[in-house]
This record gives sequence, C-alpha cells and structure tokens, in this order.
Amino acid sequence: SEDATIDLCFVPNQTFAAFSKDMPWIITAHDLSAEHYKKSFSKKQRLWHWLVNARSMVKRASHVITVSEATKHDVCTSYGIQEADVTTLLSATTDVRGNIDRNSPTILRVRDFYSLPRHFFLYFGTIEPRKNLISLIKGYESYKEDFDKLQKKGVKNAPSHLILAGTKGWKMKKVQQYVQNSPHQESIVFIHDIPSEDREALFVLADAFIYPSHFEGFGFPPLEALVTHTPVITSHTSALPEVVSHHAILIDPARTEEIAQALWTVAMDENLFSSLGDEKAIVSHLRRFSWQKSADIFINKIAKDAIKER
Repeated sequence: SEDATIDLCFVPNQTFAAFSKDMPWIITAHDLSAEHYKKSFSKKQRLWHWLVNARSMVKRASHVITVSEATKHDVCTSYGIQEADVTTLLSATTDVRGNIDRNSPTILRVRDFYSLPRHFFLYFGTIEPRKNLISLIKGYESYKEDFDKLQKKGVKNAPSHLILAGTKGWKMKKVQQYVQNSPHQESIVFIHDIPSEDREALFVLADAFIYPSHFEGFGFPPLEALVTHTPVITSHTSALPEVVSHHAILIDPARTEEIAQALWTVAMDENLFSSLGDEKAIVSHLRRFSWQKSADIFINKIAKDAIKER
C-alpha cells in the first residue's frame, strides 16, 4: 500500500544498490579477492568490481556480515571498519549432506556415467588458474614420478588419477594447455557440468579431495568433502583453516613439493581421515556450520539492532 514502509534492506552480496540516507541496510562481504588479486580477474570483471565499489558500500552499510573470521579481519583491516560493525555468520553446505555411502546405487551410477577410475584424487571448483590448479598438477606430476615406489612398497590402492571437476572459468585454457603438455596427461581428467545430485557421490568416491587455492573468503568444497568423510588437503591460507580446523592436511599452496608430499601421505594411509580427528570431534566441528543458526542470529540480533538504531 501507499503507507507501507521498508524497515530494513538486506544486500546478500556486493552489487549495485542505492538507498535513502535514513534507510538501514545490511550487506554481506564474502571475500576481498577483487582487492587483493586483481590480475586474477578479467578486464570486464575488474570494471564491474570498480563500478560496484565494494569499499564504499561496506563503509555506508548499517552493519556488515562476513562468512568467516578471516574475511571479517580482512574487511576491518582493509576497509577500516570497526569490529563491532561486523558479524561473522558461517555458511553451510546445501547439496552435500553426508547421506550417501559407498553402498548407495548413486555411487555406481556416478562412477559409470563419468567413467571414473577406482582410485583418484579430486579437485572440485572453478577450473581456472587463480585456483592454483597448475601448482596442483605439478604436485601431482611429482607424485606420479614416484608412483612405482608405491607399488614396490605393496601399496595396491594408491590413487592413479587426478580428476579436475567443476565449472569452466576464466583462462581455463592455460590449465588445459599445461595438462596437454604433461607427461601424465592421460591420468588427468576434466569433468564439467556436474548436476547437484551427483556432487556428493564424487566426494565419496574420491580417495582424497585437494583444494590448494591461494585465497578464499570461505571455501565450500573443502567443507563438503569433510561432510562426506573424505580426506582433505587444502591451503593454510585465508579462511580455509577455519573451515577444516585440524581435520585436514594443510599445505603451503606456493610449494608444489608440499602438495606432492600430501598426495603421497594419502596414498600411504588408507585410514587417513580417522587419523585427522575422531568422529565426535569432526561432528562437533561441522555443527558450527548451520544455515539455521546463522539465520537466527541475523533475524533475532543483527536485523533487530539495525532497525532499533534507525
């Protein structure tokens, strides 16, 4: 009606928006990758981020939500925002819930449909250089050079392939070209356009999940792998340690030898996941990531406070 008023506006991501001066509004800052890694974005993407002007939006908002403590710290230090004006609300998994095990018919269907090998390492995310995939491939190549040693040690179930799964990203051809020139190209496989119903099965089938990204505001794929009890190898940078806690192998993404050593560790230890934390500790950690908890805090605390201060 003509008398209706808006009490509060929520902007779930940095985008174009305009509000009157007396309108309280809250914005979510997912990460500041466009600030710190500009060369990893296309000219079109950089122009879009410049026009949006996330710094200005965050400074003008009544309150800021971040998806990790790492991003909160980044927002406060990079944009000069007071900590009291920023709240961390952790994200959670959606498509992957830990409901599929190796006895599920879905497992056989997914393995056959994608022609997956029996044992493999998995990367799942956008296929582009800024995810540090070339370093991952280099680490995998080093692992494969020593693959015969695993056979001599009697390791029969060592992962024999690297599966790079996910959506096609900017400069993906650089990754493809590197694989084409690799002496182990036959064991490096790309999979694209994976529907949500197949996602969890891929994690379950993998011997380990590898996510060596340099910078993440949160990190859904490592969390999804953890939910499925798949061993995780990920970077010790940005928000990734926060997502996996001590239940993963943390590596320096700039050091390919650490990636190779982590892959070797997975191959040598079939019970790796249990050695990274007992089930109760992992379940307790995963409970921190809940959409319901985050929604409750947003509605009952953040939104109410913003409206009161109007």
